[in-house]
Amino acid sequence: MRSPLSDLSHLLVISGLLAICCVTAQETGVPAGTFDLYVLAEGWAPEWCLTQGKGSAECTSIKPGSFAATHFTLHGLWPQYNDTTAAARQPYRFPQFCGGFASCSRRSQKKLPHCRAPADVKSRFQHLWQRIAPAYSATLNVSGGFIDHEYARHGSCSGLSAVAYFALMARAFFLSDTPKLVRQHIGREVSVAAIQNAYGGPNMVAMSCRGPVLSQIETCWTKVTGADVDTSSLFDAAAVDETFGSSMRRMACPENVLRDLHYDDSCEKYDKVLIDRMPLTMPTDDSDNSTAGVAILA
Repeated sequence: MRSPLSDLSHLLVISGLLAICCVTAQETGVPAGTFDLYVLAEGWAPEWCLTQGKGSAECTSIKPGSFAATHFTLHGLWPQYNDTTAAARQPYRFPQFCGGFASCSRRSQKKLPHCRAPADVKSRFQHLWQRIAPAYSATLNVSGGFIDHEYARHGSCSGLSAVAYFALMARAFFLSDTPKLVRQHIGREVSVAAIQNAYGGPNMVAMSCRGPVLSQIETCWTKVTGADVDTSSLFDAAAVDETFGSSMRRMACPENVLRDLHYDDSCEKYDKVLIDRMPLTMPTDDSDNSTAGVAILA
């Protein structure tokens, strides 16, 4: 479906894949709030850093054994259509660049002020992103970078203020957590079915792979609305629930997510997948990346 210079290469690679496989998936310019559920996307940083992200600031900031090396990290929270809405709005599966952000979908417009996430939001979430979202932290001050992309493309469709959208994203991320099974199999293969079961079953998670190597997971969440939430209460579950209501819950994913074998659920073709380990020394852009996609034992 849907990501930072060497850091922005993350965004460019994803955009290129989208242009190839999902040309008709996105509906641009619909009114904000026009969606049915959220998809929370979390990436596996070691896999990214051993392949597309070599030499990037995002990857050189991640140390072996750190949170980002041993847990899924935050990619984004994406408004999504359910199967009924997707069928009615064919060929579209999700909204993007909603309302006044429609022009931000054009390359020439991406760095305009209204296409960027507000500076005060970036500063309020900076320390949190350093831990759970290295791709965000690495492009914090890059105009048109990863944060700006996620805000303009997906946050604009949420119907929430920028601070509420990113707070809700963090709330879903912490509710999701990385299963113990994944953490225990870093550097090893594990069955696709076992990972699916760790999330509650095959309809509760979509898994993306680059070859037989796990790269991202997506979980689905109920649509909620709410006013701004003060980020000082971000780690107070009760405060966030009071703001957004108690309805924010993980739910079964629609078929239009689970059956996207090109991106959302591309691990489905494998019995087992490798969970890459962050190496002690990161390869650079010019190095021989012979270790990519292979278990690395530290």
